[in-house]
Amino acid sequence: MRTLTALLLTTTLLAATGTVAHAHDPWESTGFAYNPGAPEQMLLRTNRGLAFSTDGGLTWRFLCRAALDNFLPSIAMGTQQSALLGTFDGLSLIGTDGCDAAPQFTPLSGLWVADIQLDPTDSTALFATTSRGQEANGVFRSEDNGRSWTALGATELGPFFKQVRPTADASRLYVGVAEYIAPTDTTPERVDYRVRHTDDNGMTWTSSPVALNADDLEMVLLDVDPTNPDRVFVGIHVCRESNRCFDAARGLGKDRILVSEDRGTTWSTLFEVDEIASFEINSQYIWVGDFQGGFWRMNADGTNPELLSERLKPGCILATDDALFVCGTDLFGFMLARSTDNGTTLTPLATSEGFLGSPVCGPSDTDGGINVVAACRNEWEDLCRESFVGNQTPPPECVGIIDAGTPNIDAGVEATPRGGGCNCGVLGTRTESTSSTAGWLLFGLLAIALGRTRARKLFQAVAGR
Repeated sequence: MRTLTALLLTTTLLAATGTVAHAHDPWESTGFAYNPGAPEQMLLRTNRGLAFSTDGGLTWRFLCRAALDNFLPSIAMGTQQSALLGTFDGLSLIGTDGCDAAPQFTPLSGLWVADIQLDPTDSTALFATTSRGQEANGVFRSEDNGRSWTALGATELGPFFKQVRPTADASRLYVGVAEYIAPTDTTPERVDYRVRHTDDNGMTWTSSPVALNADDLEMVLLDVDPTNPDRVFVGIHVCRESNRCFDAARGLGKDRILVSEDRGTTWSTLFEVDEIASFEINSQYIWVGDFQGGFWRMNADGTNPELLSERLKPGCILATDDALFVCGTDLFGFMLARSTDNGTTLTPLATSEGFLGSPVCGPSDTDGGINVVAACRNEWEDLCRESFVGNQTPPPECVGIIDAGTPNIDAGVEATPRGGGCNCGVLGTRTESTSSTAGWLLFGLLAIALGRTRARKLFQAVAGR
């Protein structure tokens, strides 16, 4: 029988890695970030890998999972011309063309970076958390776009620091913490969940417990009201058959979103969905995504919930000053959509079709025994076959020339191979289209099983914003 320690570690680790994509899995996007200093620079995390755009989503360069050791990292973009990736072994910077990934040697090196978030009060500052078992973990801050980091307070052996949420109050910060409690002669083993907050930039922390019911699996820190730093939200995920729960007889209730108006001292239920996928709040609205189907919008105070789509399953939601961005699956017509009416209508910005094209790779690179070029080529051909349902043999454009120095011509677009550590980028063009509720189901007639592990869903919900 699995122990709680194994459950916590397995959920933590699988929550970062996701699952390896298998044939006929639909494309899913699970996270989105952009450069606040240059919003046309975008980063999209998908179950297949990462996609970069430097022109506001008109074209996308795809970096396959094999180039990332089959790891889907936590992501962020500051004002630098690159993206920051949180990995099992620390942090890496990677160019917005998908090239020149470089590890950053910081106090986070050797630790699993569970979450990275941009400081809303300073576009050059970021926060990160670590969650490696048997190591001292903590909360860290960078003031130079992720190149150097300092711990906020002492690091601790035992707790797993999971989600970090900065606030509009520059000194207020929240973090979600999970800690394994060993059994005693009179008490069983358990995992305690808490929300910690600081009002002095990490010099001191106040810890508030979040009690779970018998049928609950875990807590995740969702967000903080941007207009009220005392108002914080958490998600409670209940046990299901796929949750790796100890007791198979546990109930199948709904996931709950809890809100605290007093920095975590007391909690009340705000909303329930079958399975929390994503959460976002701005000064006007709250949006919630349901993995079982459902895209909701309500007033920021939680009143007047409205179901915008009962079929869409948003893997992430991000509100900016100008638009709302929603992650999706190609079963519903887009990987990333943009809305200028608070989610009522969505216009596709990235589609799986938009990623099609011949792979463009630099020199063959073997890292940790993985031949990146060969792995990317094999994976790309599989992905391309899946994009042409019913064709056992992929069209010629699915099989690109991998060798460095040989240009690829696809649909009249020359994609120049790149060196310098560029591993399997793909240049594709977005398909021009519009979207409505009825138009989201691009591949709805396909009989594709949406199998996922629970751990990957939790990652999409908490790290995919």
